[in-house]
Amino acid sequence: MSEATIHPTWGYRPDGSARIFDLGPDETLPDGWHPSPTVITDPARATAEALSATVARAAEAPRRPAVPLAPLSADAIAAL
Repeated sequence: MSEATIHPTWGYRPDGSARIFDLGPDETLPDGWHPSPTVITDPARATAEALSATVARAAEAPRRPAVPLAPLSADAIAAL
């Protein structure tokens, strides 16, 4: 039995929002989120200072706990 790896992945929105998503191997960013800050269209939000401030706020946000992705045994399912 093996556990899938979770990858912390930055996502960016055109409005300047940025956050980290914990993605599994076959997961992609949710709709509206992009893997690169080049999607930010407002020049005032695309500066290094604006991105750094956004990153600092995102780092302070709570992250979801890691979830084991290993399959459950029949006994474990029955116990649910």
